[in-house]
Amino acid sequence: LTIPAMASASSQPAALKQQAVTVTLNGMTMELRDAQGNLVQPIVINGTAYLPVTYLGETLGLDTVWNAESQTITLTSRTGAAQNSASYIGEAKAKEIALSHAGLNTAQVTFLRAVLDYDDGRAEYDVEFWSGSKEYDYEIDAATGTILSYDADIEGYTVYTAPQSSNDIGAEQAKAAALAHAGISSSDAVMLYAKLDWEDGRRVYEVEFYSGNREYDYEIDAATGEVLSKDYDAEGTLPQGDGTASITEEEAKALVLKQVPGATEQDILEFVTDYDDGRLEYEGKLFYNATVYEFTVDGYSGTIREWEAEKAAR
Repeated sequence: LTIPAMASASSQPAALKQQAVTVTLNGMTMELRDAQGNLVQPIVINGTAYLPVTYLGETLGLDTVWNAESQTITLTSRTGAAQNSASYIGEAKAKEIALSHAGLNTAQVTFLRAVLDYDDGRAEYDVEFWSGSKEYDYEIDAATGTILSYDADIEGYTVYTAPQSSNDIGAEQAKAAALAHAGISSSDAVMLYAKLDWEDGRRVYEVEFYSGNREYDYEIDAATGEVLSKDYDAEGTLPQGDGTASITEEEAKALVLKQVPGATEQDILEFVTDYDDGRLEYEGKLFYNATVYEFTVDGYSGTIREWEAEKAAR
């Protein structure tokens, strides 16, 4: 639920912003989610942080109902739902249970996270780790230790083996690195979030922001500030055209190569002509300087609708 902040005619406008804020419960980092299960960040108004009502309700064992017509939030206790977090099995035990189920020991895995979360009013530990070429994900009941769900994925995964220092550049420097790479000033961007995460066994900052009509997504190495991947989406900004004046395949390839100085047509590994909702577009993949680029070019305007760049695993 989202409650807007209003200011009276005689008062000063509220200073409202969204920023990366870490929330912990009894020393354990929490993942805040809205009613649809999407990750969210607290809203900060005049220096005070506000958490999602739905998230707080789940944490306290309450059903949360929002009535838009009456502008009312109703919180109702669930019988037996609220639990004392002191009775939870703990992160270490949750890891132990997941490893035992997977038939592995601590020497064989790299742990990414074991965090306390809430799903359908139940406290659970989300446990994630790597072993060999597999990524394991477990959900474990925080009170009983029962395994609620698990999966192991080996599709296309390559473990990042290069050493990573313990240095952490911080969220603000990660934002600055992403903006600098995109060539956008902070005043021209609407920052959505910058959060610490793990990707292929490596600590990264996921940075997302808008500028103009583009949404940018970056992954920044948390230790070095190196840009590991970038993509943006420009869909919805294209001139409609009449579908008759189109650019050629060679012109589309030239537009792509212009984005990667030094690359040649031989570096384009895939290139296909396609149609999306009846609109001509060119899609493909380019590999140059240990980086994989995926692109979609509008066949009429020459606008690069989608662009993704990701460094190859080392």
